[in-house]
Amino acid sequence: PATQTETQLTLESALDLLDEDNETLLVQITRINGDIVTGGDAATGTIEDDDTTEVTITDAPTITEAGTLIFNVALSLEADRAIPVSMDVSYSEYLTTSDFQVYPGADEELIVPMGSQLANLLIGTVDDNLSEGTEVLTLQVAEVDGVTISSGDTATGDILDNDPVVASIADAGLVPEGTNMVFTVSLDHEVDRN
Repeated sequence: PATQTETQLTLESALDLLDEDNETLLVQITRINGDIVTGGDAATGTIEDDDTTEVTITDAPTITEAGTLIFNVALSLEADRAIPVSMDVSYSEYLTTSDFQVYPGADEELIVPMGSQLANLLIGTVDDNLSEGTEVLTLQVAEVDGVTISSGDTATGDILDNDPVVASIADAGLVPEGTNMVFTVSLDHEVDRN
């Protein structure tokens, strides 16, 4: 109005379900009633995001060796940026570097792409000739930048063996009375346990 020297400009921010960084808006005065304002004064306002994303990881379906463990990492909300998810890795007693196509390190990182809520961590296993018990790989979400880690932050993947052992026993032959009779038992390949 003509007699006022001050007024307010109100801009309404929108509620959304997107996990995003705080957003800054710049408002700049460039003209008043067609007159050019020298200096072009400016002001800023910041919209504080109130959406919190949780990350979860689910167990991989059980596979037979030579298969691929598939762990699903999910965010509860989409994010406006890529979300790196770091995981601690632990192994059951019989897992070794030779059990994997690429051996998972002590920590693994997965990136959930911007605008997505799901990413898969794929870990390929190797077919060996060793008879083994079920092997277990465990992943625990360790750190996620700007995201809450939920209670479902640990997942396992079971690797079943595909190397059945065939046992054979050889005749002891003829032995004199009163001596030990010895039968030789053989396995067709190595096992990782007694």
